[in-house]
Amino acid sequence: MSTLPGVSRPGMPSNDGTLNHGYSICTRSRDGIYTVEKRGDKEEQPHRSQCLMVDQAGLITHVGSIDSVKALNPATRIRFLPPKAVVLPGLVDSHVHLLEYGWSRSLNLEGTRNVAQVVERVRNYILSRPSSVGQEEWIEGVGWDQNLWEDWSGGFPTHDILDADPILRGKPIILFRVDLHAMWLSGRALELCGELPEKAEGGEIIRDSDGKPTGVFLDNAQLLVPRPDWSESQMREFFERGTKDLLKWGVTAVHDAMSRDSAVKFYQKMADEGILPLRMHLMGYMDVGYWNGTEAFHHYGVHRRLNLRSVKMVADGAIGSWGAAMYEPYSDNPSTSGFFVVSEQDLKDYIPKYLKDRWQVNVHCIGDRANGEVLDIFENALKGRDIQALRPRIEHAQILRPQDIGRMASLGLIASVQPKHATSDMVYADARLGERVKSSYAYQSFLRAGGRITLGSDMPVESGNPLVTFHAAVTRVDANGGSPQGPGGWYPEEKLTRMQSLKGNKMPVHITLMLKTPTGMTIDAAYASFSEHEVGSLEAGKRADFVVLDRDIMSVDGQEILKIKVLATVVDGVIQFGSF
Repeated sequence: MSTLPGVSRPGMPSNDGTLNHGYSICTRSRDGIYTVEKRGDKEEQPHRSQCLMVDQAGLITHVGSIDSVKALNPATRIRFLPPKAVVLPGLVDSHVHLLEYGWSRSLNLEGTRNVAQVVERVRNYILSRPSSVGQEEWIEGVGWDQNLWEDWSGGFPTHDILDADPILRGKPIILFRVDLHAMWLSGRALELCGELPEKAEGGEIIRDSDGKPTGVFLDNAQLLVPRPDWSESQMREFFERGTKDLLKWGVTAVHDAMSRDSAVKFYQKMADEGILPLRMHLMGYMDVGYWNGTEAFHHYGVHRRLNLRSVKMVADGAIGSWGAAMYEPYSDNPSTSGFFVVSEQDLKDYIPKYLKDRWQVNVHCIGDRANGEVLDIFENALKGRDIQALRPRIEHAQILRPQDIGRMASLGLIASVQPKHATSDMVYADARLGERVKSSYAYQSFLRAGGRITLGSDMPVESGNPLVTFHAAVTRVDANGGSPQGPGGWYPEEKLTRMQSLKGNKMPVHITLMLKTPTGMTIDAAYASFSEHEVGSLEAGKRADFVVLDRDIMSVDGQEILKIKVLATVVDGVIQFGSF
């Protein structure tokens, strides 16, 4: 849209980061703005409106009809959005690894269908950077998945595969599996590890029949690899790459799911410099021991967008590498039941202590044993405590025994789930889990039990595009419309619908999950980060975080969701991507 004479484009900041002036936007239809605001406890149609007014401070001052806008301010200059465009509250990703995403784009191994393609990508990466890749410079890539390789006999790859290529031979190479729970090393990288212990607590060094390391390290065993730390310039590069893509996708806030203290301090520096373009809610993480990093803070930085009030613990590994802790062995690998990354004793000691210290505790649990035993700990630790003040979360909540679905809901734990994991894992999950798959990725079952969920991507493990997350949640099919159970979706009874409201009788507040709009990525995601009074819905008095889409996400065909375009992403009233 062209700028009116003498008036700067709406949503553009002045030199101090505030808006040059307030503005109003309206959709062509009378109901193109989904406010996602709560209106009573009964199931009802979502509130929709036509216009949104934003003041110079980046706050929403009014949501209503065009007539009400003109009545409030007859002199207002109204910007009309393109036909069919709709407005949603800013989309929130409740589980990302921001710096890791930026890092993963350098040598991306996603989509490789066999080991030859992996080797080819690494070779091309080296040959394209002859001046920057020295013989002893570590090369790192991300994204392989042995479960997707054609004609692969099973198990993990070995360092011999990398060493067989003359370009790769002799170079220290680390290739991370797509879930980051396994790394595949070259022979030279193995040499640089020095003498290795027989066992790694909370992880595993994969060995051959002679007991020699094959080159694959799982979970905590990765700490034995002397990979170099990232420099600040590298972190800036990763940060800029990640935030640019998130804003392009309509994301206005993220929950960073594993922020080591070095990352916390880096984000504080970005916030101090005024270059944090979206909201960040950090989960402090220690590889070993109790969190002893930066103290909790809220609304940090020039734009008050950075927050740290959560800690992250990792109970177990991942299903893709047979590391998720299960009560019984894997159906396709009876030699293992997975393992705990953090000892069960540490979980028993630290979770109650974190709660006592007023941290929100977010625990990674994928396997049914990890989920079950962590629920046992929470059940004892939460007695007599205000669940709404603490809002603990289970990150992933992927494989649960049927009885634990209801138990998690009744305890008031938030299930932080990633629907794209279901459509990625569905190609092997039935074989790996057997009958246990029927209570896995069970989002609808959790809602029926009275639970609360929040949606995320786990990028870079999956795409950070929230439209991909939404599509997976409501269709349970892949991008081509297929699933192992056909076009109706994989275990379709577990789909999240676009027309769903749930009232949880165990929760102290009304639960609106997917309330005929993607609230799992808006108001419920805001609740999961203690920010529901500031963002998550479009209401007067809240921050003007919103996204403009070129068509209605609530009415298009399921496969059409992936074709939707983001026209603009706005944070604090300021356009961070696109235009209107």
